Amino acid sequence: MSIFKKIAVVSLSAATAFGGLVNAAPLVIQAADDTEVTNAATKAEKAGDNVVMITFADGVQGKITFLEDGIFRYNVDPSGTFSNYASPRSSSHVARIQQYPDSSDNYS
Repeated sequence: MSIFKKIAVVSLSAATAFGGLVNAAPLVIQAADDTEVTNAATKAEKAGDNVVMITFADGVQGKITFLEDGIFRYNVDPSGTFSNYASPRSSSHVARIQQYPDSSDNYS
């Protein structure tokens, strides 16, 4: 293959590969202004050094546990009862979903 053909192939490949990147415009999507929030949080209160309890408009309870910087656990239960470990769907399942309970010293 001649040097001219090699340069042409490389140039065409580069133009094809990078041409799409230069012309790609970001796509911005916004929610409609008439979006209705049906179950907004009505109450939030600190329940410990790293725990916030939330009550929603329909009475459902939520719990946010901040475990480490940038890591949190979010639980929601209509009864407001939150166990140390999530309950498996079947009693034959013995593994735990999370490795440590929220109160573990393994979290900072």
